[in-house]
Amino acid sequence: MKFEQISKNIYYLPQIKEKDYPNLGYIKGDNYSIMVDAGASYKHVNSYNKALRELGFIMPSFTILTIGIGIILLV
Repeated sequence: MKFEQISKNIYYLPQIKEKDYPNLGYIKGDNYSIMVDAGASYKHVNSYNKALRELGFIMPSFTILTIGIGIILLV
């Protein structure tokens, strides 16, 4: 799995329909970063973290869950 770049500081891992894995986002800041959505499984999150390490990015400081019509920020 490899990140796609949307803009200077916004990346995402594309969904994998066969495994029912959703898109996962990454917002890269100077001091902190944010994971957008939390993955479908332990393996999915491990793939996300591995892709981050391959790019030399820091692990997310925060996670934002987008569930239905609401948004939850995990600190």
